[in-house]
Amino acid sequence: HVYPWGQYPAEVRDAALRYAAIAKGIAETLLGWVEDNTPEQVRNTFSMPLPRMMDGSTRSLLRVLRYPPLRGDEPADAVRAAAHEDINLLTVLPASNEPGLQVRDVHGAWHDVPCDFGSIAINAGDMLQLASGGYYPSTTHRVMNPTGEGATRSRLSLPLFLHPADDVGVLADPLANRREHVSGGEACIGGRRSGGRSRSSSRGRLRDRPLRRRHFLEQLDGGVRDDDLVPFD
Repeated sequence: HVYPWGQYPAEVRDAALRYAAIAKGIAETLLGWVEDNTPEQVRNTFSMPLPRMMDGSTRSLLRVLRYPPLRGDEPADAVRAAAHEDINLLTVLPASNEPGLQVRDVHGAWHDVPCDFGSIAINAGDMLQLASGGYYPSTTHRVMNPTGEGATRSRLSLPLFLHPADDVGVLADPLANRREHVSGGEACIGGRRSGGRSRSSSRGRLRDRPLRRRHFLEQLDGGVRDDDLVPFD
């Protein structure tokens, strides 16, 4: 785990921090593009402009992951990483040295992600889903076990998880458009979830108070994700 305030072996410190800074810059630029290209009715429900959520953030995390070669005695249905979503706003994932990453579309079908050198995959996370009221669904992904000659090689992965500042309330305001367009009687879409269900009014009001990560984790329907093991203040 690489944080700007963390401690690392001297042999990797400089390269890891330089890469983390570059990846974080890419992620923050992309977050600005998301803000600029979000429909107005959805953007109105943001608790604050998305780029401002990053002001003062120290939680963005670079993970240096190595999947070892297979031993040969793995169960037939074993995978390197089970299907999951990331908890953060955006994940920047440069192409790995080996294939295996898959993403699931809205119809439930799985698709291989190319690992062409120089390419980057971008995942939306749970926080962006909550911030947009479900307009941007969190990306479900997994890493499959290799077959053939690939089973004898390690797989390296360098995901950068873009996290907002600790005191940011990420939950969308489901009443924002209703208040703004009350005379026109327009439907509120801010509380829509990706599955078409609306968040309850009590959960919608949560964005009116600061929402630290500890509180945010308690609100997740799916429980704690595998990248949540970070120190709390």
